[in-house]
Amino acid sequence: MNLPQSPSLPASKSIQMPNTRQKLLLFGIQLPHLPDFLQDHTLLGKGDQERLEEILGRFTRFVIGFRKYRNSAYSLRYISHPAEGRIEIFLVCRFLIDSDRDSSILQQYWADISAHLTSHGIPHQPAGTQDQPGLDEILSPFAAQSAIVEVRQHETLIPLMTVNGEAYVVHPYWRAKGSFLEPFEVMLRQNQPVAVSVYLEPTELTAEEFNSLSEAGYLAQTVADMDTPVQSTTGIRRRRDPGAELVGKIYSEYLKSLDEPFIMVIQALSPNPNSAWTAAKSFASSMTGSDNLESGTSPLPSSSDLVAPRNAGEYNRAINTFSNLLWSACVPPP
Repeated sequence: MNLPQSPSLPASKSIQMPNTRQKLLLFGIQLPHLPDFLQDHTLLGKGDQERLEEILGRFTRFVIGFRKYRNSAYSLRYISHPAEGRIEIFLVCRFLIDSDRDSSILQQYWADISAHLTSHGIPHQPAGTQDQPGLDEILSPFAAQSAIVEVRQHETLIPLMTVNGEAYVVHPYWRAKGSFLEPFEVMLRQNQPVAVSVYLEPTELTAEEFNSLSEAGYLAQTVADMDTPVQSTTGIRRRRDPGAELVGKIYSEYLKSLDEPFIMVIQALSPNPNSAWTAAKSFASSMTGSDNLESGTSPLPSSSDLVAPRNAGEYNRAINTFSNLLWSACVPPP
């Protein structure tokens, strides 16, 4: 159900959740442009690289600010128009609220999100008002059924040679590489428009998840450097296992970085399957790579996989994430 709004509020949409007394409230915010933050006179870095590091730190704090509300999700959405050489930018917000809440809650959410954007110097205006794209156009930008591709963190099994076993590892995203302009150039070079959604949902580690991460890091570091019996003699020999050492470092860094976690998935939607795949690949390449987290240590890996729905059920789950901001894994993990 689309709700009528006053001119000062963004257009919104309400969706009743089945078999519950709750509903989804969605609204959109248009970002007319992103400022050139490198020109900010308050940055302290001497060169572009140092200034870019400061900007990335500010945006980390900007994203963490969305943790104010539980049962919420957000989508930073880019919709390209190659024939016109432009990309529209929107922030879509979704809140899970009680069914009996009236529309006044929208004003509170809009005021809070607007103040958050203003505090970080991001120009914005309510979407779905006069001369603005409607909310339905933002949530489902293409009329025909479109191809959708997701960027997923790479999952792998790393051999542990000292114990003749394997360790399950999810490669992390450390940080963006460079200025992140290439993905948008790629979007504008496609022969069909592409809509890219960066989905963010605040979450929390359960006690079981935290303990599992701790145990995985402990076990990996324990077997990374251990004494093993030598069959040809009665002595022992110390053996180092680079794979186990790598696993231990990755899980240790996860424990540090997941204090304020988010579920994140990037989706590329386009009438042309190749355009969706190319845009998704460009985003994946720009946000993965190695990062030296400690001085004098080897880089830790970062990589991703592209996945596409294989049947109608997986497609519907992916579209539900894109259009209604209700996340579920498009394709189950291997």
